[in-house]
Amino acid sequence: MAQVQSQLGITADGVFGPRTEDAVLDFQFEAGLVTDAIVGPLTWGALFGTSTPRNPITTSDSIGAAAIVIARQQLGKPYVYGGDGPDVFDCSGLIQYVFAQLGVSVPRTTYEQFDALAPVSRANARPGDVVFFLNDQGQAYHDGLYAGNGEMIVSRKPGTVVQYQKIWTDDYRVGRV
Repeated sequence: MAQVQSQLGITADGVFGPRTEDAVLDFQFEAGLVTDAIVGPLTWGALFGTSTPRNPITTSDSIGAAAIVIARQQLGKPYVYGGDGPDVFDCSGLIQYVFAQLGVSVPRTTYEQFDALAPVSRANARPGDVVFFLNDQGQAYHDGLYAGNGEMIVSRKPGTVVQYQKIWTDDYRVGRV
């Protein structure tokens, strides 16, 4: 990410935050590209004059990074059962809302999201992946957005707000958009 930031002419700190997102969007607009804040092959090629990244940032990597940025913007918003944003969220509503802001369609409920997303091993989980918790029947009942380092951004339950939370068990699954 620092390589992209340097090319965009902003301070290179390696973090895909709001400053980087704005710079990517501005660059894409000026270059006549789709303005999605995703540093995919077309944006990379326009930035570096090559279609092959020297340090590839795959589409799922950049979508995940952008999803984390959007999820962070929801921190502190209250949990409401059935809430799907932009002011209140339940767990799956948060996931759907975050990806919708990126133009990615994700089903509404936790169990539909679990069925729709590509499974990923826990060892290969990346920020922006979805963490699913299953009941004894193998059905997903809760989810959050993996934030790295064993944490997720989640809208947990009534009386709480969107927040970071440690993943409390080793019994979870991971899905990727």
